[in-house]
Amino acid sequence: QASISFAATLNDFGPYYCRITSVTSGGHVIVPVLLVQKKMLARWLLDDLVNVQSLVAGTPEISKVGTGTIELVNGPAAGTRGINFKGNVGFITSLENTGDYFDSTYKHTTVATWFKIDHTNAQSLVSKNGASDNAGWRLRTDSAFFRLTTYGTSNIEGARNNDKRYNDNQWHHVAVTYDGANKRIYLDGVERAYSGSTATTGLTAPTTSPVGIALSRSHAGALSNYFVGALHDVRIYNYA
Repeated sequence: QASISFAATLNDFGPYYCRITSVTSGGHVIVPVLLVQKKMLARWLLDDLVNVQSLVAGTPEISKVGTGTIELVNGPAAGTRGINFKGNVGFITSLENTGDYFDSTYKHTTVATWFKIDHTNAQSLVSKNGASDNAGWRLRTDSAFFRLTTYGTSNIEGARNNDKRYNDNQWHHVAVTYDGANKRIYLDGVERAYSGSTATTGLTAPTTSPVGIALSRSHAGALSNYFVGALHDVRIYNYA
C-alpha cells in the first residue's frame, strides 16, 4: 500500500487517473482516483413541507415522489419539527450525470438522521443504491435494528446493532460510518455496532441512481422500501 501527498487547493479537487507500474514486470495499470475535500455534502432539516432543500450549497435539489402523504410533527427538541411519512412517499434528488455530486461517498461516508418509528418493518431511511442490489449504499432498518448496506464491498451487510429495538415511537438519533475498512453504527450518540474482525473492504460500487430519503431502490430498480415514520435533520458526509 502506498500513498501520495501534496498540497491542494479547492481548484485541484476532482477526478484524476493514477498510473501504477510494476517494478518487476514493467507493466502498468491506470486507475481512477477522486481528490475531494472532506465536508458535509447535504443537510436536509425536514422541518417544512414546502422548503425541503438542503442547507448545503450545491446539493442537488430533491422532490417528493410516491402516492402517500407527509405531515409535520414535533421534532426531537423543543421548537423543532420533523416530517412524518405515511404510506409510499419519500424524496429523491435530481438525477446526476458525469461528476456525480455524491461520488465521494463510495469510499468513505457518514450518514446520520433523527428518526421515530413504531414498527419492525425493513425499510430505508436514506439511500443511494441501484437496481439488482449491486451498487450504492443504504441506511436501513432490520426488525427495528439498523444496518448500513454497501453494495460492491466485501461484507455487504456489515454490522447490525443488537442492543435493543428502537420502535418505541420516540425520537432517536442514528449515525452510520464506513471508512473503507469497517462500518460503525451509533445510536443516540453511543457506538452500538462495529464490523470488527469481519472487515468490510473495497469501494462501494458507483451508481447513477439519486439519493433517496425515506425510500430506496428495489432489486428490479423501482422505488420501494418506503420508510413509515418521522425523520429530522438528515445529513450525508464524504468522510467517516
